[in-house]
Amino acid sequence: MAIFPMFLLCFIACFTTILAYTYRDEQILLHTLFANYSPAIRPVDQQSQPTAVQADFRLLEILSFDDREGVLKTISILTITWLDEKIRWNTSVYDIGHIYVSPSSVWRPRIFLNNPASEQLQIESGNKADDQVQYQSDGRAIYTYNGQTTTRCDANILYFPFDKHICELNFVSYESTSRVFLVAQTLGFVVPQSRNKEWEVLTVTMSQFEIRVASGVNQSNVKAAITFHRKPGFFILNMFLPIPCFGFINILVFLLPESSGERVSFSVTILLTLVFFLNLVGESLPPVSDPISIFNVIIMTQLLNSFLILISTLFTLLAFEGGQKDTDVPQSVRRVVSVMNKIVPKRNKVYSGTIHKGQKEEDADSVKVTSDEAKDQENMPSDRHLTWNDVSVVTNKFCFWLFLLLFIVELSVYLILMIY
Repeated sequence: MAIFPMFLLCFIACFTTILAYTYRDEQILLHTLFANYSPAIRPVDQQSQPTAVQADFRLLEILSFDDREGVLKTISILTITWLDEKIRWNTSVYDIGHIYVSPSSVWRPRIFLNNPASEQLQIESGNKADDQVQYQSDGRAIYTYNGQTTTRCDANILYFPFDKHICELNFVSYESTSRVFLVAQTLGFVVPQSRNKEWEVLTVTMSQFEIRVASGVNQSNVKAAITFHRKPGFFILNMFLPIPCFGFINILVFLLPESSGERVSFSVTILLTLVFFLNLVGESLPPVSDPISIFNVIIMTQLLNSFLILISTLFTLLAFEGGQKDTDVPQSVRRVVSVMNKIVPKRNKVYSGTIHKGQKEEDADSVKVTSDEAKDQENMPSDRHLTWNDVSVVTNKFCFWLFLLLFIVELSVYLILMIY
């Protein structure tokens, strides 16, 4: 029973001895390590051998993404490690596991951001006064760059507001790969990631590649690709949903009676509303032509439909006014209306068989066409009783079904493109 307390006492004594190093111990270690150390010389015995630098990129938060300017602002951490052959010590002599030194006192690889949106190229930590390089007893050095990065990134607005973007941060060492080469490697550090209210991060991947800058001279690069997409809730409620609603309501103008006098004002109101939405979307999207947003094309299509509906409404009103004056219908109009009458879906014959001027009231029953006769005339309607009122009725039905079909096709194509 006395063995366990003795073992526990020895363990506590040894553990305390390992950790209980003094200020003087670390001062002696630093003085010994840096007695003949030069930060201007790469810390390897064989200078012909390159230094491998492992890089690990971690995204903390997307601050903003200006899709009009193509600028991505992020808060990120880039941790790099390398082996320093000149800063090593024996832990049995110095009971110290690791030390921290100022970056200016040691050699460290210079890492640059190759695609910045500002003039700052070299990656620096957030506060230079607090920068430190951690050294382990085997010579492994760990240095962390952290802070805000501003990079160039072209926006892909093809599927706005369901757009997804891939922005790359290219880190490069301008030294030749014969001296320093970068390696993309996950070091296992866990950092919390903040959420942005407008953008959602999907993936963050790293890769490495080399660029030939001269004959026999290559430079190593590490690329961090951030894939994120827009949170579309706001744009769906305020931009996407109103467009098909206005497009459908615009078609209902052909169901309004001509005598109401509200057809033209109704069509013009919808047309101006679509113009307003087009300007609103234009202010939200970057002024680029490659690619053009499908949503922008949809608004332009609805705007064109509204313009054609306005022209068709004016024609039906002119036909209605012609019926009030009881004038003859030209032969060319008769042919066009006859074709429309064959195309539009109908239950009964469209032609009303209106009594012509000079006909007696008692002959009205003989002029009207029975339902059986109407069925026979659906494929080949007679033009003898065609009036301007009939032209207005047929044109209204034809335009209603035509623009309804266009609206369904356009909306279906857009939804298919958004889904797939």
